[in-house]
Amino acid sequence: MIFGDRVIAFKKLGKLFLDFNNNNLFIDATERAELNNTWFTKRSIEYAFSSLGEMLKSDFLKKWVQSYEIKNECKRIGVIVPSNIPLVGFYDFLCVLLSGNIFVGKLSSSNDVMLPFLSDILCKINPKFKSFIFFEKEMKNIDLLIATGNDNTADIFNFSYINYNKIIRRNRTSVAILDGLETNHEYKKLAYDIHMYFGLGCRSVSKLFIPRSFD
Repeated sequence: MIFGDRVIAFKKLGKLFLDFNNNNLFIDATERAELNNTWFTKRSIEYAFSSLGEMLKSDFLKKWVQSYEIKNECKRIGVIVPSNIPLVGFYDFLCVLLSGNIFVGKLSSSNDVMLPFLSDILCKINPKFKSFIFFEKEMKNIDLLIATGNDNTADIFNFSYINYNKIIRRNRTSVAILDGLETNHEYKKLAYDIHMYFGLGCRSVSKLFIPRSFD
């Protein structure tokens, strides 16, 4: 599968994201995901769809991928997907497949609806993806590993996969820096950044830096 075909497929998927309210398949998947994990509320899933749909718009996607050299080495990339926010593994899914590699996903029991659903949609858009997407219970026969978790699970990943080249993501904190001149609108946007996904994502702001004289 050539690079251009992969880009076109994800562009089409992005259009479906932006029109999810008019697609019964997406509505059904949203309901199943919420039943499977009550942190994944309908509103948060819909926000994830909208955000990813904007990200996959043609102009942005084209500029983004052009900044990398795609080698098409077709390695098997194992991805251990967390379960803290809706569609949390999609970015790794996108990167692995756009770069011409094989996605081997390991899902938690509380986040095993959305990525398989989206992979089915992607395979309907371009059936060649069936040879590039796998979901497995154990990470075996992989060339590289990407795993996301807290500091404790990161240590476990490093020990369990000591012989693999890997990217292990640990705890991280997003911050906001205020100077005291913010408008009410900006404070509302900050509150949105703090509370989105119940603050369970690393991109949810959880630390504020303010001036000493701040009210």
